[in-house]
Amino acid sequence: MNNNYNDTVMNKQNCPPSQKNHNHSIPNNCDEKFDSDFFEIFGLKLYFDDILLICMIFFLYNEGVQDQMLFVALILLLIS
Repeated sequence: MNNNYNDTVMNKQNCPPSQKNHNHSIPNNCDEKFDSDFFEIFGLKLYFDDILLICMIFFLYNEGVQDQMLFVALILLLIS
């Protein structure tokens, strides 16, 4: 691959410069941080954004928001 492309991809991640490597044979610990699941229950892996959407849906429901299209949009984001 093109080295400029690899540098661009690595710079877009929020990794400290010490963890950025350009040798693909050495595993990158920074990639594992972004790919790890936040919570797992009954084999269902929930990531931070999934938990945030669930909390947002729960909060809006408890506050009595009557916007059904908002709930549909949040649920579609959750299952995608």
